[in-house]
Amino acid sequence: MTDLNKTIILEGISWKRYVFNLYSMSTTFNSVKGIYTVGKLTENNSKHTLLYIWQTNDLSTRFTSHHKQTCFDRNLGNCIGVLLVPKQEDRDLIEKDLILKHKPTCNDLLT
Repeated sequence: MTDLNKTIILEGISWKRYVFNLYSMSTTFNSVKGIYTVGKLTENNSKHTLLYIWQTNDLSTRFTSHHKQTCFDRNLGNCIGVLLVPKQEDRDLIEKDLILKHKPTCNDLLT
């Protein structure tokens, strides 16, 4: 994994905080379960713009042909945030908590 040696903290609508490790878009990931984000990090790493939040059972296969890649490209997405979350029910709660708070550009709205 190409670790950018940077983390972001995202707060959910519940006020809980989650720490994501950032990686380059070209990173090859291990087969892990978790929540991931796609974002745009400025060249000097001073500003992060959140574009997408979702979950996966296998991060190693998630980016081979992502259905939101056009949106990532249009918005200059250049980094992936990863939060390892093994339990499905925890991933469901965290994903919804973050999407409802941040309403990322590339996500469809939750009801």
